[in-house]
Amino acid sequence: MKHDIKYTFISYSSENQQSADTVRMLLMKNNIKCWMAPYDIPAGSKYAYTINNAIEYCSCFVLLLTEDSQNSEFVEKEVERAVTYKKIIIPIMLGNIELNSGFRFYLGNCQIIAMKQIDEKALEWNSALSAIKSIVGETVVRNITEHNMMSENMLSQSGELRNAISWELLSDGRLYIKGSGKLIASTLYGQYLDEISVDSHLKEIKDKVKKLYIDDGIESIGEFSFFDFSELSEVYIPNTVRKINAGAFKNCHKLKHIEMGCQLEEIGLSAFENCCNLENFNLPDNIVISSEAFKNCYGLTKIVKKDAKFIKLYQNVFENCKNLKYVELRNVDWIGTNAFKNCPLDTVKIYFRSKRCGEILQDEAFASSGVREIYLNVPDSYKIPGMFYTIGDACFRDCKKLSNIYFEEAVPFIDAHVFSKEQRVRIHIKKGKRNTILIKKCIDGGNCEMEYMKDN
Repeated sequence: MKHDIKYTFISYSSENQQSADTVRMLLMKNNIKCWMAPYDIPAGSKYAYTINNAIEYCSCFVLLLTEDSQNSEFVEKEVERAVTYKKIIIPIMLGNIELNSGFRFYLGNCQIIAMKQIDEKALEWNSALSAIKSIVGETVVRNITEHNMMSENMLSQSGELRNAISWELLSDGRLYIKGSGKLIASTLYGQYLDEISVDSHLKEIKDKVKKLYIDDGIESIGEFSFFDFSELSEVYIPNTVRKINAGAFKNCHKLKHIEMGCQLEEIGLSAFENCCNLENFNLPDNIVISSEAFKNCYGLTKIVKKDAKFIKLYQNVFENCKNLKYVELRNVDWIGTNAFKNCPLDTVKIYFRSKRCGEILQDEAFASSGVREIYLNVPDSYKIPGMFYTIGDACFRDCKKLSNIYFEEAVPFIDAHVFSKEQRVRIHIKKGKRNTILIKKCIDGGNCEMEYMKDN
């Protein structure tokens, strides 16, 4: 960046990326030149050196002040450098937070602008904008390169939804859904919903969207909202979203990464079906995953959630995930029919939680999968009167590589014909467990052996 160009440095925590992007977009919309990592860091350059230079030569230092930024050592260093270079600091506080001792020291002489969220129409934002303009002024574009740097991130298209929800698409492919409401629904399949319908422009831009950011305040994502968004690669869902409805991201073939909010409670039918490049996602603490939600997600290699409070998986949820090798889930209620059908699966570890009764592995849950070893931690039903757990019919049918099943705690009721007759499986159980006799039926149905494990 040329040092004779006045510009604003934006300091923020990566946890507040959406808000920072909005600030940047609104400033550039008002012809205010911005510098913000990582967008303005040239490839191959040293982060610390480049950021230090950007702070040294900036005209104005805008701090996005949140709990996250207060806890960020990088933000604190940036603020420290701004103070050292005697820069004008404009703190924009999001939410009602209490400054820690360090930030009270740095910002003692600064007027803090408090906002609930970044809102172009809010008086607080206009106050901040006026202050920044008075320092930086509007940028006169010096050359075509500089012009392109500015324009490529400018607002491209926007629209209004019902129930105080709007959308903004930047020309670099980032789509922002803003406001508050229960559902976002696409007119592509809007006939399935009455709550909210999206204007026709969203249908027109679906092939331009590369990244999706949903603001805090949105409570759920409606049926087929982003169905067949062919270029969508990243999705960021806030904590306020409790439900992703049926088909919401179905057929998003380039989708690789999903960041789900920790308050998400339900993923609907076929919500991510055919997202064949999906590589990872984070499971929330309490989650119900409906049928075929991740069917044909070929990019998945492992599913791990060690600290869940409860997980429910319905039928065919991971069917045909052709590269899924490792599964470890804790506090599972049940796993539905054909949940892992046609998955290569090497090792599976499932820790079930205590519930009233019923099947914990439903019929054909792992049928026709490549699973080699299964570790099942099943609660001891005899400790609670009237409780019992069962493994459904043909649960491990045609699992040709399955060689060992470990019952790490108790042994559930096991239906007949759990295995194919040609299978040879060694079942490991703890000696003295009362349910031991109950596996005899399945042993008689195949070439199975029973082996006692030592109690820990």
